[in-house]
Amino acid sequence: AFADSMRATKRAQQALDSPAADYGAVIAETYQTITEVQTHIQALHTQQQSSPAAFAYGMHDHRGLIVYTRPVLLNANNCPKAFQTTNLTADQCRESCTEFLAVTMFNMALTHHINALSNGNAASNQKAFSSYKMALSLLSKCNAASMTALRATINKAILNNMGQILTSQGQVQVARQYFNGLSALLEVASMEQMEQEQPTKQVQWD
Repeated sequence: AFADSMRATKRAQQALDSPAADYGAVIAETYQTITEVQTHIQALHTQQQSSPAAFAYGMHDHRGLIVYTRPVLLNANNCPKAFQTTNLTADQCRESCTEFLAVTMFNMALTHHINALSNGNAASNQKAFSSYKMALSLLSKCNAASMTALRATINKAILNNMGQILTSQGQVQVARQYFNGLSALLEVASMEQMEQEQPTKQVQWD
C-alpha cells in the first residue's frame, strides 16, 4: 500500500509538472491520489489502534529530540480552491494541487514516523523519511512569494523530523544540514514577527 501511494503521488506530480496539462484531469488525478493516500493512512491508524489524541502533540525520542507529530486535518473546509471552483488560472491550479499533495504526503510521513517511534520499526522510519522527502520536493515547487502559514509550518516540521530520523540512524553530520535549515527558517520567522510587532514611529514636525 505504501508503494502504491508513492507511485500515485509521483504520477500526480508528473501531471502537475506537464506544461500542457489538462487541469481538469490534473484536479481529478490529484483528488484520486489524495483519496488513495488517505485510505492508506487510515489503515495504518487502525492497525496501530491509535486515538486522534495520540497525534495531537509532539513526541520525544530516546535522545530527547522533539518530533513534530501534529497532522493537518483534511476536510471540505480546508480543501484547496482547485477542487471547489474552475475559475482559476493554470498557475493557481498547479499551486493549490501541489500544496494539497504535499500536505497529504506529510500526514503519511507522520503516521509512519509515529509508528517507528512507538515500536522501534526501522522500516517505518525509512518510509517516513521517503514520504517527508516527497512532501519537501512538492513544497519546493510552490511559489515562495505566495508562502502560506500552513506551508511554512509543514516545511519546518519536515526539516526537524528528517533531522531526527537521520540522527537516530547515526548520520549526525547529514542531520545537521536539516537542523541548520530549520534554524534559518526560524530565524527568518522571528525577524518577521519582530518587524510586525515594532510600533510605527511617528514623525513630529517642529
